[in-house]
Amino acid sequence: MHLFNLKKSLVSLYICLVALLAVVTFVEHVRGTEFVEKYVYHTVWFCCLWGVLAALAVVVLVKRQLWRHLPALFPNISKAMEEGKDPSFLSWWEP
Repeated sequence: MHLFNLKKSLVSLYICLVALLAVVTFVEHVRGTEFVEKYVYHTVWFCCLWGVLAALAVVVLVKRQLWRHLPALFPNISKAMEEGKDPSFLSWWEP
C-alpha cells in the first residue's frame, strides 16, 4: 500500500479546485471582478494550486502509463492517424 496515493490526491485536489471556483463565482457576483482578480486569481497560492494540479496530472499520466492511451482520448486525432493522415489534421477546424 502506498503512503501517498497520487490518483486520489489528484482527484481530491481537482474537487477542491472546482469547489473553490464555484465559491469564487458567487463572490465575484457580490463583490465584483476586480476584487476576485486581486484576492484570488492573481495570488501566488492560486497559481501554485494550478501548478500542483498540473504536476500531479503529469505524474499520474506517466506513472500509470496512460500516455499509451492518449489517442483514445482524442478520437478525431486517432481516426486521422488510422487513416494515415497527419495527426495535426482536425476535422472541426475546417471552414
